[in-house]
Amino acid sequence: EYIRQIKALFKTIDDDGSGEVSRSELREMLEDATLAAYFRVLGFDTNDADMLFDLLDTDESDSISMQEFLDGCTRLKGSARSMDVHAVLAECRRIRRTLGRSSHRYSVLETPNDC
Repeated sequence: EYIRQIKALFKTIDDDGSGEVSRSELREMLEDATLAAYFRVLGFDTNDADMLFDLLDTDESDSISMQEFLDGCTRLKGSARSMDVHAVLAECRRIRRTLGRSSHRYSVLETPNDC
């Protein structure tokens, strides 16, 4: 039942029917009092649209697929504390990826000391 409700909510948010939810579509949904209330009834804090979008957009494609939405809603269901914890975890993953790319770049730049 919960999954069916989340899918229906996704289709409602996806204004253009693209199968993806954009940041602006999510913001518009949260500005609609009825949809925002429904989202809260499902167990989500709706105070920060950008943080919510970033937590749902796990592949960082700047859009949310149906699967990302389902997985994210299942993962984030609950109090704002849960969302805060997941926001910190997501930021740690982003930092780890950035550091990994930087580390790789520096190792490529290193050359043996022939002097």
